[in-house]
Amino acid sequence: MIPVSQPCLGFLERLLVNDCLDRGWLTYGPMVQRFERELAERLHVRHALATSNGTTALHVALVAAGIGPGDEVLVPNLTFVATANAVFYTGSRPVLVDVDPVTWCMSPTDAACKITPRTKAILPVHLYGVPCDMRGLQELADIHKLLIIEDAAEGLGGDHDGLPLGTLGHAGIFSFFGNKILTTGEGGAVVTNDDKLAERVYLLRGQAVDPARRYYHPEIGFNYRMTDLQAAVGIGQLSHLDQMLARRRDIFRLYQERLCYYGSASCTRPGVAPWLYTLLLHTSARRDDLMTWLSGQGIETRPAFVPLSRLPMYRQADSLFPVSCHIGDNGISLPTFPDLSFEDVDRICDAVVTRLETS
Repeated sequence: MIPVSQPCLGFLERLLVNDCLDRGWLTYGPMVQRFERELAERLHVRHALATSNGTTALHVALVAAGIGPGDEVLVPNLTFVATANAVFYTGSRPVLVDVDPVTWCMSPTDAACKITPRTKAILPVHLYGVPCDMRGLQELADIHKLLIIEDAAEGLGGDHDGLPLGTLGHAGIFSFFGNKILTTGEGGAVVTNDDKLAERVYLLRGQAVDPARRYYHPEIGFNYRMTDLQAAVGIGQLSHLDQMLARRRDIFRLYQERLCYYGSASCTRPGVAPWLYTLLLHTSARRDDLMTWLSGQGIETRPAFVPLSRLPMYRQADSLFPVSCHIGDNGISLPTFPDLSFEDVDRICDAVVTRLETS
């Protein structure tokens, strides 16, 4: 079976993990601090603060930014559920926004219609690594004096107007889950150029322990720190990130050359982080039939995210979110990872074309 994704691990990852084991330092320590420095340098930001996963990164970033009960945060309707859940954890309300039909990311036009006096922040998601319309969202934020916290969980290696995704707002977050462009197994990070925000994230992620007084906690914090074992993998991943990105982009190009006739893919836009090549077919029946067919051919796929408005806790009418519901019904992600051979890409494309032309 060709999986949708699998991590690309090299010699350095193993060497650094073994170093952690040899030293007996398995929790937060020097490897995390090194990973944070190297990630900040890579993204050209002053601060990178590693966390236990992308969801905790988003939660602690929101809390550190002052988001809390009574506030509203704009969230795209098409995203992984953690985006909205992290807002809910703060006691604030996620307000769902439909997505743009070209980028599949938050629509500034619909976002403008959802702003109320309670709106405190915009939480754009660079879905499947595709950059949001950050200019349009920044204009809204400037007019209404809103914070922007980017969910770049899928966006490492992408850019918007030459700036790395995740670095265009007040803060950005990344996920380093096993299927992401860079992995630490589980893991995440908050990145920012705001010194005060970084100080708050640093305090809150470690149970808010007073740096000047041991075991004294002036407020409620969280246990959201990354471990040295995770960071060791991340340092190794950073060492060959450019090669992994280049390989992923080659895979994207091959897919696009072979499959552009059969459906649209937002990942053809400039600045994309090549996470998962996702094709939009014309009907959900064709999408579901293709997924079943490919599974029988030994090829794993995954459907587009279920729109948040269709989940029990965030349910709203489909008519309010026509674009995100259309993509959720018809999107299919194909295997995308650096160790995927070009022969396997050809095999996948042959299988896709065969089914779409005969069904």
